[in-house]
Amino acid sequence: MTILKINNTIWIDIQNPTESDFEYLKTTFQLYPATLVEIENESASTKIEHHDNYILLVMHIPIFDQHSKSTTPQKISILATKTHMITVHTEEIVPINDFRYGCGVDKISNQCNAETAEQLLYFFLNNILSFYLRQLNHINTKITVVEEEVFQAKNQQNTLKEISIIKRDILDFRRIIKPNEHILKSLQNVEEQFFNDKQYRAYLDNLIANYDRAWNILDNYKETIESLENTNTGLLSLQINSTIKIFTLLSGVILPATFFLSFVDLAVFLELPFMFQEAHRNYLIVLTISGAIIVSFCILLKIKKIF
Repeated sequence: MTILKINNTIWIDIQNPTESDFEYLKTTFQLYPATLVEIENESASTKIEHHDNYILLVMHIPIFDQHSKSTTPQKISILATKTHMITVHTEEIVPINDFRYGCGVDKISNQCNAETAEQLLYFFLNNILSFYLRQLNHINTKITVVEEEVFQAKNQQNTLKEISIIKRDILDFRRIIKPNEHILKSLQNVEEQFFNDKQYRAYLDNLIANYDRAWNILDNYKETIESLENTNTGLLSLQINSTIKIFTLLSGVILPATFFLSFVDLAVFLELPFMFQEAHRNYLIVLTISGAIIVSFCILLKIKKIF
């Protein structure tokens, strides 16, 4: 448990809460048993609850795992009273560490200028939304790399795999942050009732604007990667069709020579009065004629501009 006094308010951060931590929260802030269950339950969905002496927010933060190349949600519970802000989480979360460092070390940072609990809550949520934008940078980097690979037309099957990974990353990110939109919009009504401060609505409007910015960037990435996927699929289909065309033409060129050799073989076998009756002894003549047939068909296809 970390306790920081910031001007006229106090921030309590609890990582990996124990039974004694829950008992402290229950007795100090008169939390309802249902609230403690929500905080303790790791599978709890996002929500906002307004009680007489506190507000509960349950949110999920998208964290990109470099090893698995996927984005996973990390739950954080936020309790806001009129004098305190309490954050509870089981794992170490980057934006919380950044916020703690800013308030504990960098005393001149804007987030430490909070005079009230509602202002501290605003700065904390705004820090999380700023983290959203930083997390999106790795998607932008990967899209840029894939774009170059697509138009270089090299190893398109591997490029298609990379596109699938990026699409999954965008999908996971959208799935994680979408419920937080409801939290931020509901907070407008709850905050006005709880803190009785109509001026705070401007802060919340700024939070929603920052959320919309992150969502619009995600939409843009989604459209971009889908366009790149369609382009890569088209180029891959063109490459496959070109390969099939080459093999088809090759079969068409060899077929007349194959027919000629079969005819000569049949003439020899049936001892027909054919000029190549002794062809099995003069194979060079047969090969020369077969080669001439192949070359003739190649020239014909070239004249017709078939390839």
